[in-house]
Amino acid sequence: MPEYPSPHPITVDARLASGALTVTAEERETTVVAVEPYDDSDASRQAADETQVEFHGDTLTIVAPDSRGFAIRWRSPKLRVTIKAPTGSEGRFKLAATDLTCRGEWRELYVGTATGNADIEQVTNGLTINTASGDLRVGHVGGQLTVHSASGDVSARTTGGPVEVKTASGDVYIETAESDVVVKSASGDTRVAAARQGTLRTTAVSGDVSIGVVSGTGVWLDLNSLSGNTRSDLSMNGEQSEPTGHELTIQARAVSGDIMVHRVTPAVP
Repeated sequence: MPEYPSPHPITVDARLASGALTVTAEERETTVVAVEPYDDSDASRQAADETQVEFHGDTLTIVAPDSRGFAIRWRSPKLRVTIKAPTGSEGRFKLAATDLTCRGEWRELYVGTATGNADIEQVTNGLTINTASGDLRVGHVGGQLTVHSASGDVSARTTGGPVEVKTASGDVYIETAESDVVVKSASGDTRVAAARQGTLRTTAVSGDVSIGVVSGTGVWLDLNSLSGNTRSDLSMNGEQSEPTGHELTIQARAVSGDIMVHRVTPAVP
């Protein structure tokens, strides 16, 4: 198990073909890497032995066999890679058929994957994900969240910066949005449970849209569904809650699907 002195945050650059990648950012002054076969096959054991692990400057590079061309064969070798790095590190992950788990606080992440799920706990700055097929679950993103997905559900607990999600097939769920949100979906429901400020734009071909507006937020609405229902329970005469000074613009479009806008009470921290 290689271990490298890392008194400062590093950059993790991992390129894997198939298996599972778990990376943890925590308070530590070393970086630890473990590369193991995912199963007992000879191919997986050989791939683990041939995986390149290098550390130069502040960059850890891991390159697995078959990852350069991302050719996914029926009996591709599978790896289980575990990395522990200092908190605030950055990650660049180029994956084929690999499930990704990111624990702890990362400064910035870029993820490119062909097929595989991603579970990411916290990113203080930006998070960019490009995936062909796989579900994405995110805890908190402080900066910009950008997701381009062909197939798979996208969920985020809190987003502090702008959000852009483009998906061909899959549901999109954001629990709390503190800035601009743009969602373009061909097939799938879009739900923003609590929006407070900025501009929220949704475009859906087939799927329902539900948006919760935090009490006290001023709202400008532009809603249109070609063959679905459009509803808003926002009071036209003002609401009872004390104004917060926040302003929200909602532009929602749907070809086939309902659009619903409603008031919500923000959760107490």
